[in-house]
Amino acid sequence: MSDSALAPARDLLARGAPQAAREWLQANPPRPGDAAEHAFLLGVCQLQAGQPRLAVAPLEHCLALDPSHINAANALATALHLQGNNARACQVLRLCLEYRPAAGECLLNLGRLLEMDGDHAGAMAAYGRVPAATPALSFPAGLRHATLLSRMGQTEDALALLRTLTPEPADELRTLRQLQGEILLAAGRAPEAEALLAGATDARQQLLWGMALAAQARWEPARTALGEAWERAPGERRHWTNPLTGQAFGPAPLPSPLQCFTGYHRQQVGRGEWAQRQTFARESAAYPLAPTATDWHSAFALFSAPLAPAVRRRLADRWADALLAAMPPATTLPQPRARHDGTLRIAYLSPDFGDHAMGHCLRSFCRHHDRRRCHITLYADSRDDGSEVRRQLRREADAFTEVYGLSDGDLEQRMARDGIQILVDLAGYTRGGRPRLARRPGSPLKVLYQGYPGTLGRGLADYALVDRHVCPPGSEAHWAEALIRLPDSFFLLDSEAPAVPLLEAAELGAPAAPVVFACFNQTWKVDAQAMALWQAVLAAVPEAVLWLHAETPAVAAALTRRAAEAGIGATRLHFSPGTTRPRYLARYRHVHAVLDTPLYHGHGTGADALGMGTPVLSLQGEGFQARVGGSLVRALGLPQLAAESAEAYVATAIRLGRDEAWRQALAADIRRGCATDGPLGTRRRVRQLEQAYARIWQHHRAGLAPASCAVEGGTATEDEEKTA
Repeated sequence: MSDSALAPARDLLARGAPQAAREWLQANPPRPGDAAEHAFLLGVCQLQAGQPRLAVAPLEHCLALDPSHINAANALATALHLQGNNARACQVLRLCLEYRPAAGECLLNLGRLLEMDGDHAGAMAAYGRVPAATPALSFPAGLRHATLLSRMGQTEDALALLRTLTPEPADELRTLRQLQGEILLAAGRAPEAEALLAGATDARQQLLWGMALAAQARWEPARTALGEAWERAPGERRHWTNPLTGQAFGPAPLPSPLQCFTGYHRQQVGRGEWAQRQTFARESAAYPLAPTATDWHSAFALFSAPLAPAVRRRLADRWADALLAAMPPATTLPQPRARHDGTLRIAYLSPDFGDHAMGHCLRSFCRHHDRRRCHITLYADSRDDGSEVRRQLRREADAFTEVYGLSDGDLEQRMARDGIQILVDLAGYTRGGRPRLARRPGSPLKVLYQGYPGTLGRGLADYALVDRHVCPPGSEAHWAEALIRLPDSFFLLDSEAPAVPLLEAAELGAPAAPVVFACFNQTWKVDAQAMALWQAVLAAVPEAVLWLHAETPAVAAALTRRAAEAGIGATRLHFSPGTTRPRYLARYRHVHAVLDTPLYHGHGTGADALGMGTPVLSLQGEGFQARVGGSLVRALGLPQLAAESAEAYVATAIRLGRDEAWRQALAADIRRGCATDGPLGTRRRVRQLEQAYARIWQHHRAGLAPASCAVEGGTATEDEEKTA
């Protein structure tokens, strides 16, 4: 069989028929001289069929026969990447490059893999070698290189690199202009992006133009540009990437001007542009356009703006009204299947059942539900990420159902068939949420819990699970939902998490200082108030340093400038980017205390620190999001870590820095409180949740409207406060 004799298999692959191609190859064994190419095509068949695991063996066989086979190396790297093995994929590409140093496609793919793994220097080196190796790939390599420079905050270098490229076809020219616009938008240079893209006729560029207009609160022209762009390319838009988030728009509906505005300004305040916060808050609160069914995507970004709880409630009501008005016509829900065991059928819905902060919090909670009282269904509204967290949740739930891609109507039909009585929404107005789900007659009762720190607005949920600290008496006016106040804290964390590796400070890039304060919150939570508090603490504890999270050197540089303005020298700060969860948790062993951000407390990060026995100090604010830290430590019997004033925050932080014996005593109390049966333990919290669900269902069975109540010591008692 000659190489040309393999043409039928190639033709079948080109026509998208991998199964037929594989059958042809299996029916036509290779001759010795064709064995490598034959094995390569078998591997491609498996890749095209969505079976990367099965593609590995034939592709490895091909490379064993011909180590310089460029296409096989790239295909094998792809198969390994799809299985999460980027390290091995990089090895494959590097080995091929030893035989074929001018293999530009291998260099390009190597750069992409290194970029994904956070090796930015290695990625840029790989991209930089492409033009000399394969001049025909100079343009795509330059685009990737410039994109990475932009993400690293090196905007001018990225734009300068793009100016050196020579696009030839019209498509390349459009792509170049588009990337220039994306880089300017991502850098907070909306006026320049607008000038570059004004009058664009290409749909993607027009979308970016609309986003640039929205970023400047030019609402009407932004709405027009966004709408026209969305209508021009219905088949392409699902593949477009939002330059402000790095996420694909996917099948989502038209982004609203408010959504673009909030995404832009949240990104900028996360880079230290704090002067924009007041404009951000003012323009968002006064948004003049009629609400649309996509405005709710702005909700979480707005927590980076200083809005009063009453304003957040008003905005949420507007979003809820728009969502309900746009709801498709009602369909008849099927009758639930008969149940004879007397258990409550509870479903938890989340897009984060996996390697995500929410997934880690919930990791072991299913095993503690009393199956005599509750039947637990998990509706996983995301693709399987292959994580151990997802596998454990799947094993321990009574039912684990993949619902990603289902419409709201189809999911409501599924819940009805499953006989769900109470739906616990763990997403709310966060990415991947379904806020208007379960609002039809016959739908289960809907309970908002943990994932979103605020109300969904009128008509979208029946209850919210909170506690007396995050929602003190009088806060009912800021919620459309009836409030169920749990004892201790509302927060559910995993008190049975896997052991964290013992790693030395140097291995983790920890600062070498006698006292290490830390805050690993996302940088959009840091503001001028936080910097002022930290300055006062560091001035009083001269041997201390502050360890902060910063995803890129540019963000670290911006925070260093802001710190200098507050009087904090650069030597008092230490920055680290994100890392794997085990290494992130191991960092807390080298932290003496966490100094939380007042604007928005560390919710998952605060719970993580406490789970590692590290004291967390927070200043209590006005809204739910600024009171979670206090909820956690008060549940542990440590109210001194929930400061009610800036003066108390600074004084307590100074004591944490100076009094080692007190820190050790606090750490011991924290570890006891985070044990399985402690005040923050998983078993205890699940029992309280079950009491809340029983109370909710009892109230519903009595024909009563949702009403606020408190769960106390395993029983539910009516709140003395009136329900709003």
